[in-house]
Amino acid sequence: AHHLDALAGFTAQKETTKRLYGTGNTYPDDLTPFLGSATLKSSNSDQYGWTMAAFLGRVNYSYKDRYLFSGTFRREASSRFGINHKWGNFPALSAGWRISEESFMKDVAWLSNLKLRGSWGITGNSDIPNYESLSFMNTSNYILGGSLASGKVVGSFANSKLAWEKSSQLDIGLDAGAFQDKVSFTAEYYRRITTDMLLGIPLPAISGFTSSFSNIGKVENDGLEFQLGYRDQFGAVHVHGSFNISFNHYKVLAINGPNDEIWNGTLANA
Repeated sequence: AHHLDALAGFTAQKETTKRLYGTGNTYPDDLTPFLGSATLKSSNSDQYGWTMAAFLGRVNYSYKDRYLFSGTFRREASSRFGINHKWGNFPALSAGWRISEESFMKDVAWLSNLKLRGSWGITGNSDIPNYESLSFMNTSNYILGGSLASGKVVGSFANSKLAWEKSSQLDIGLDAGAFQDKVSFTAEYYRRITTDMLLGIPLPAISGFTSSFSNIGKVENDGLEFQLGYRDQFGAVHVHGSFNISFNHYKVLAINGPNDEIWNGTLANA
């Protein structure tokens, strides 16, 4: 009657991109379309990459295939974040109750499936350009002693506190099937709150930069979804049909940027 399984693991991934490219013009004719034949030519190269690593664990438990429980935990790191903010913790819990398997439902012959389920978890987002937490050095030539000299300047604003964007979501759902699952119905409520969003924010030009990525803002999404389906077979003819409708509410709970305003066209609401 009892069933328990567990999983533990470690994952790592690394992506490196290397590019070598060149341009040229003033070719002698159309029969020699090779870079070496160009009078004016240039070449360049670059390299960039990112890495991720994660420790993960999962436990599943069920009793009489009626009561279902699951718990997961993932500790993950991304090279795109600040030196002390690369790691994030992402737990999740879920539970399900197969009501149709209970003894008091045996007399309800037309109801073939009835399940109540719920889940809660936190997920992370690291989908930003590489090296956003670091400063770039750009080439900048200048005049020294009447001659042109090469130099370097800081080309971007460093944010050593750049960290994971996190979304916490709660789901509660009901699944039902009737007449040997010929008719199915699903109802679901969800509520998701996203914090520390990874967004570009404007900076005062006096700082030498105009924008930088940062963790700002907090938004909420909640709503209801309903789906009704039908399937049957009449001889060689299969009949399928479905209807669904959803209601979603979106709300900005906080901005926490330098101006703390939400812009819509030419109007701003504090």
